Amino acid sequence: MQESLAGVLHEVVGLLDRSAAAILKRETGLSYRQYYVLSAVARLGRTHQHELAEHIGHSDAAVSRMLVTLSEAGYVTVAADLAHRRRNTVALTPTGAAREQQAGTLLDDALTDLLRQHDIDDDQLLSLAAALRGALRGAGWSARPLRHEPS
Repeated sequence: MQESLAGVLHEVVGLLDRSAAAILKRETGLSYRQYYVLSAVARLGRTHQHELAEHIGHSDAAVSRMLVTLSEAGYVTVAADLAHRRRNTVALTPTGAAREQQAGTLLDDALTDLLRQHDIDDDQLLSLAAALRGALRGAGWSARPLRHEPS
């Protein structure tokens, strides 16, 4: 019986997520969700809490809880927006930017090493993955707004 492409892709994503979570916890103390939020803030720059929640596809309440933890760790600042008092502005601190960069590099290096060990062309894989992402977005398969991400 031939494997389905959708099944293989779902399994690959699950393996990547679990492996990334283990690497991050061991090397940085971050959970994968915490890294995901830091990475989103790094991409978006100074942003509003609600826009961050929309961008990562989580509820405002879930993002609020994550931001408390990240703020207490010194990775982000959360401040009332002076123009709209009911909105919070979120930004990375220098410590948060450094931790996000460190974590991203760890994950990139681990995946690059794995691909090279198995003679998988990382540039070709990146090209195919980016093409698939573009096709999915173009077909409206995205569950979260992507207006802030580069194509």
